[in-house]
Amino acid sequence: MPWIVPQGQSEGMVQRFSPLVVVACLAYVVIDLALTEDWTDRAIAPGTLVVMGVAALALTAGMRAADAPVRGLPQRLLLGSGAALVAAGLVPHAEVAALVGLPAAAALLVPRLAGQERWQAVARPVEWMTLVAGFGLLAMTYVALPGDRVMLGLVERLLLVAEAGLLAVLAAGLAQVAWPQMTRFLSIS
Repeated sequence: MPWIVPQGQSEGMVQRFSPLVVVACLAYVVIDLALTEDWTDRAIAPGTLVVMGVAALALTAGMRAADAPVRGLPQRLLLGSGAALVAAGLVPHAEVAALVGLPAAAALLVPRLAGQERWQAVARPVEWMTLVAGFGLLAMTYVALPGDRVMLGLVERLLLVAEAGLLAVLAAGLAQVAWPQMTRFLSIS
């Protein structure tokens, strides 16, 4: 049966298709943020958080399959962020852990990515997006505590956009690394 993946090639399937899953999920996030008109009660729609969580989990699986330097604490933080984002779609106050975990994982990934030749091209953009997300966390902390929650929804959305950009940069790097194998797989099919 041609649709069954031969033994030993399951990692290659994850590596090939996880960038596509991440891009589809991020497209949903951007559309949802652009079309949402209600800024009053809950700044981020639960569906957006769930989709970003799925994207983070797929990206982690794809990076592991591509032998990215993600093992250890960065992997745990990425998986924890993905799970927390999915949970935040169901439980309103779980998004704090998710919004902190992703920039922390990216900050740990930057020196590891820079140390491997295949991933060096993505290290600098990941560093810049991590910096943007870090400033977003600082702004959210200020707005939530001494800022009396003024414009908290706006800051939260901007932080989510920065984290979606971070996932997009990592997905682009994964696609770049996996592209030779993807084209070989597609030409065989």
